[in-house]
Amino acid sequence: MKETKRQNSCILLFSLLIAVLSICFPLFFGVNSTYAQQVDTLTFGWSPPELDSTVSYYKIYRSVDTSDYDSIGTTSDTTYFFMGSMGHTYRVKVSAVNSFGIEGALSEASPDTILRSGVDEAQDEKIPKTLSLDQNFPNPFNPSTTIRYQLPAVSDQRSAVSLKIYNILGQEVRILVDEEQVPGYYRVIWDGRNSLGRGVSGGVYYYQLRCGSFIRTRRMIFLK
Repeated sequence: MKETKRQNSCILLFSLLIAVLSICFPLFFGVNSTYAQQVDTLTFGWSPPELDSTVSYYKIYRSVDTSDYDSIGTTSDTTYFFMGSMGHTYRVKVSAVNSFGIEGALSEASPDTILRSGVDEAQDEKIPKTLSLDQNFPNPFNPSTTIRYQLPAVSDQRSAVSLKIYNILGQEVRILVDEEQVPGYYRVIWDGRNSLGRGVSGGVYYYQLRCGSFIRTRRMIFLK
């Protein structure tokens, strides 16, 4: 009887040790950032540790410009998004917390990410020659996805552009863009919420881009 208890204690201690060690190393992640025109949103992503079976959730730490890192939230996913202010530089670090509530070491800081306009400035010097709407990424997605499109230089005037989300019944769910825009590359985030700010149910949705006589619709899947 005593031997059985001793074995159970050893197993418990060994399991606890593995759980602690599996998250005590920094998470090295490749970060990406995107911009949602109406909500000024930045999205960051990272890769989970190799031994992620004991990770219960992640803690997110943010630095604005040159400020210290402050805890801003938690997530069970490997992406996190938040609202920012134009022109400020953001950095993010991530830590993993296991089922025992033990927090591991902070990851390396993400690259400096500046919240800019909706135009993809990395490609700003090269004006597109065609008008197109790309497939959203990721797809399927949860909790958010990025939609990219490009507007060609047809004239010196701005173009009236709308980008809307519809459900499978054809009902309008959310207006992401409804304004005049200059030629360039654009990317917008949909956070899985309707026009009232409420989360929608999982399923198939459609996003439609309208610009003059150009109308393009694509399908996407929201997983919950």
